[in-house]
Amino acid sequence: MIRDPLSQLQSWKKEGYGLSHCIKLKGRLRWLTEPCSFIGYFPDKKQHGKGASGGNFDSLPDVWNGYVQGYRDMFNSGIFKDVVLIRYEDLVMHPEGEVARVALALGLPAPTTVSVKEDKAKAHGNPNNRDSAVAHILKRSFVASYSAEELRHVCELLDLSLVKEVGYEVPECGAERSDSRRG
Repeated sequence: MIRDPLSQLQSWKKEGYGLSHCIKLKGRLRWLTEPCSFIGYFPDKKQHGKGASGGNFDSLPDVWNGYVQGYRDMFNSGIFKDVVLIRYEDLVMHPEGEVARVALALGLPAPTTVSVKEDKAKAHGNPNNRDSAVAHILKRSFVASYSAEELRHVCELLDLSLVKEVGYEVPECGAERSDSRRG
């Protein structure tokens, strides 16, 4: 699953998990522009539903670039029978369609009903409910959390061709939307 890069960076700022040390202890632009080591989960966590993670990155936007590039490489590798790349925004806005895409990739019929979680999805980190998530997506309200200087740096550090390739529109960076999603 991927997320609009401008939204994802603000989400990491709000709750960084393995990136918290890159964000919380740095001020001004440093949280976006300085090198960051993503602290992965400990090996014993993999048995508890935590996947592999971690790595060293040039900046926080480079974390987004790196992970999305990894998903794209997985898709293009031919190693897997199918790779479904789900955009967070599509899952929030059209959950039935996204679940149907996953079912199709698995060779299963789409479910006749999909139970959509309307309440907060987690109990920590000041989460939003579905209505709030929809409003954030439609209004792109996360953009207002950036200063002009932060936004300029984010746009310089994001791989805008990759942003476009996975179907995102980032007008704040001059990237136009491509409707050809991968996966």
